[in-house]
Parts: sequence; structure tokens; C-alpha cells
Amino acid sequence: MKISKHARGNYYTTFRGKFIYGATPEEVEEKYDELKYQYRQGYNVDKNPTLEDYMILWYNTHKKG
Repeated sequence: MKISKHARGNYYTTFRGKFIYGATPEEVEEKYDELKYQYRQGYNVDKNPTLEDYMILWYNTHKKG
């Protein structure tokens, strides 16, 4: 993972084509680790989820138990 400084002054890196931004390199690294964890758990991190995907995830997490 390579963390670079953006022209606006914050930092960024990429994971599977998705940009991750943060105010500090540590913040970017935390977000990177979280996204990597979600990817390993089977979440589709390459694109935003559809409303249907989000609804199913929400239902299974909060209502079903």
C-alpha cells in the first residue's frame, strides 16, 4: 500500500480501484484496513451497493439477528 499526498493537502491511496482519502496517513491506513477486511468478508467493495443489496444486508444484520 502506497499512501500519497494529494494536491489539496490530504492523503490518499487506492484499493481495487477505489480511492481512500484521509487527513493523515494513519487515517488512510485505518480506512484501508477496514475496506480490506470488508472485502475479505465477501462485501463488494468495487462499487456502491444497490438499494436492494443494502436492504438485504440491513435486514439480515438488524432484524434477523
